[in-house]
Amino acid sequence: MPTAEKTDQDTQLLEYASSRGLSLRVDRERGVISGVKILGLESANGRSYQPQAMADAAKLYEGRPVNVDHVEGQRRSYRDRIGRLTKIELRGDGLYGDLLVNPKHPLTEQLLWDAEHAPENVGLSHDAQGRTIARAGKVIVESIKSVRSVDLVAEPATTKGLFESKSAGGAATAETDEDDDAGPADDVDKLPDDAFALILPGGVKIGKRTHPLHKRHFPIHNAGAVKRSLARIEDNRKLAPNHREHALRKAAEAARRFGIPYVTKSNSHKESREMKLEELTLEQLKEARPDLVSSLQTAGETEAEVVKLKEERDKLAAEIAAGKRREKIAVELKEAKIDAEKVPASLMEAIQSANDEPRKKLIEDLKGLLEGQSAGDKKSPVQSSRSSGTPLPATFEERSAAWNS
Repeated sequence: MPTAEKTDQDTQLLEYASSRGLSLRVDRERGVISGVKILGLESANGRSYQPQAMADAAKLYEGRPVNVDHVEGQRRSYRDRIGRLTKIELRGDGLYGDLLVNPKHPLTEQLLWDAEHAPENVGLSHDAQGRTIARAGKVIVESIKSVRSVDLVAEPATTKGLFESKSAGGAATAETDEDDDAGPADDVDKLPDDAFALILPGGVKIGKRTHPLHKRHFPIHNAGAVKRSLARIEDNRKLAPNHREHALRKAAEAARRFGIPYVTKSNSHKESREMKLEELTLEQLKEARPDLVSSLQTAGETEAEVVKLKEERDKLAAEIAAGKRREKIAVELKEAKIDAEKVPASLMEAIQSANDEPRKKLIEDLKGLLEGQSAGDKKSPVQSSRSSGTPLPATFEERSAAWNS
């Protein structure tokens, strides 16, 4: 029986899009991922986007900021902002553009790695308002009026990825997934952790979900998702062996619950044996766990900065201590009525390097020496005769007599 047409209305449009299977170009120097798919003509929600609506909306996406994960009903944090869209164009099957990425964002390296090696790990999702009309059982999007956000999100239930539009959510009633037995299309960001075959370490669990949400991979919440996730896990050679083994085990358990027959493709997954740490190379670690490498690099940079700050602190403390020591010595010399400027450099160095008691003894000896010199200048006839030019007595006896007189 044909479905009656409904009047047009404004609708929230929440759609995922991926570019899996497309030829993406990653320019690391410029921080650009070229040719990402932003929106497809057909969505898994049963919506059909008219090409003219997309063409008219292209300007709404040009320069639009891209954030990490959706945030429902909240203002975005500055920390979520990872880049922006540019060079938007309409092609035969949807809107495409370039994703300009902030090279300093903590997730940039992970995003670039996924774009190069595992684009199914992440997808683009837009949250927009549009004018829709129901016709022949389909929701036709006649225009896109505004774009609230464009976000990077974890793999949607249809298991495509960053770079083909299949997903769910939004205000309109969701249609069934394109695959048989897939069940209703869902917004995977709202699913609990037990609806995924793999939760990568390093996240924080809040309620039933681990944050950030991109730590969660391979949805297994319905029969269609299980089928797709099993195929993706077996085909993904970028997973660490222990992660693949864990994900396959959980997905196989879900397959049994849904009555899905599953046989491992080959014995090739025997390589999933736990990786020996002594055999692990840096390149393998970078390939399997770029997030961990990034965390270690950040920790190393932080530790180096702490060491540098400690060295600067110790140097400053030593300079302050030396300054206080010089001030104390100046006071002690002044109390001893010794002109510090007239003390020989070598002797001053010895005074400054000596501890309190030896230093006091040195100053006392110096004071006595200077006082002795002064007294000797006053009473020594020998020195007086030298300074006045009077010749010394000729004999020793005469000199002794003159000295004692």
